[in-house]
Amino acid sequence: MIGKTLLVPLSLIFFINFFACSSLPVLEHNYSVERADSFFLKGKYRLTQSIKAELPDGNNALLIGITVVDTDAKTISAVLMTVEGIVLLDAEYKDTNISIIRSIPPFDSRDFANGTYG
Repeated sequence: MIGKTLLVPLSLIFFINFFACSSLPVLEHNYSVERADSFFLKGKYRLTQSIKAELPDGNNALLIGITVVDTDAKTISAVLMTVEGIVLLDAEYKDTNISIIRSIPPFDSRDFANGTYG
C-alpha cells in the first residue's frame, strides 16, 4: 500500500525534473537584410512622448517630447517642452553633429544633448 502511494508523487517528480531540465529549441536566424530593414523607420515621422519627471525636491513634472525622424535627410530633431509650452530643449542631429537650437538651463549643456541622442 505504501509503495503505491509513493509511486504517484515519485513519478510526478520524475516528469517535472525531466521536462524542467530539457533544453530549449535551437533558434535559427534566417533574417534577410530586406526584412531587417523593415524594422526601421523610412521617410519622415513625428513621434510624441509623455515624460513624467521626478525632481530632486520630490515634486513631479510632466513633459512632452517630440521627435521628428527624417531618414531621407538623415536628421533627427527633438524638442523637450513643458505642458504649458515652454521649450526646454530644441536640438537637431545631422551628419553626426548635434546642434542646440534653443534651450534653457540645465538643458543647455552639450552633454545633455549628447545623452538625448545617445
